Amino acid sequence: MPDESLLSGGPDEIKRKLRAMAEAAKAKSERFGAVRRQVESSVIDEESPDGVVKVSVRASGALAGLQLSDRARELSPPQLASLVMATVGRAQGRIAGRVRQIARDNGVGEDPATSTMVARFAEEFPEPDPAENPAGPGEMRLGKLEDEPAPPPPPPSRQAPPDEDDGYWDKQSFLRGT
Repeated sequence: MPDESLLSGGPDEIKRKLRAMAEAAKAKSERFGAVRRQVESSVIDEESPDGVVKVSVRASGALAGLQLSDRARELSPPQLASLVMATVGRAQGRIAGRVRQIARDNGVGEDPATSTMVARFAEEFPEPDPAENPAGPGEMRLGKLEDEPAPPPPPPSRQAPPDEDDGYWDKQSFLRGT
């Protein structure tokens, strides 16, 4: 049902109100376009607490850059992988806040569409629990390791030829295997 105040007044007053509404909608659309462009070009940088890993992620969550310090060589591959993933997770967890700030800066921070957009980013890239993120090589938690099964026993070996070399092949034919 149309707003009664919109229909109040004469034809010229109604035209003026409709033009004002159209201009407001166009301005809002332009602000949301600016938000979209800024979000798409946004890159969030994050560094591990020990400075070993520096990452950049796009608002899509994709990794845009990765830098490792020379100290990365001191870490085992699982430790380094865990540190990279934790740092990427912290960067991704800041995406919703960056989107919220861009929307505020463009004057659409309180709009319901902004709230929906920020909620979508927060759902897709939640802020990681600080207790789960390793602070550095000395504080990493890998979780419980499963016991590795014992390696299978070696296959039964063939009996070695006797120590006496003289005449060994005289008793057998190497072609028949006996």
